[in-house]
Amino acid sequence: MSPGDFAKLHAAWFASTQQVGTQPSAFPHVDIGGGAFYGLGTFFRQLDAGNTFWHFGALCFAHEGISRGSYAVSWFGDWTAVALYDACIDYDAMRELDQALTSALLGPLQ
Repeated sequence: MSPGDFAKLHAAWFASTQQVGTQPSAFPHVDIGGGAFYGLGTFFRQLDAGNTFWHFGALCFAHEGISRGSYAVSWFGDWTAVALYDACIDYDAMRELDQALTSALLGPLQ
């Protein structure tokens, strides 16, 4: 799907008008530590301003020449961003991408 369609899907599913967006703990989930949870195929964190949802996906088949990934994030049911990339990125790069996009919206992270 296109980045725009992916953003629309993510925004609609995790909107502040949807039960998933407002009450993610009502659905099956596990605590992964640091205030973050995983459930319904996505990570989420419940904050005072609302819930944040994010998901990384990747197809990394080096022997086939396939290296593609995506990242989608929705903040508080109001803002959504999607990034697509032609690479297989590691955990540190995922964290840096998440922090960069969050900082762009919310200001420097502390």
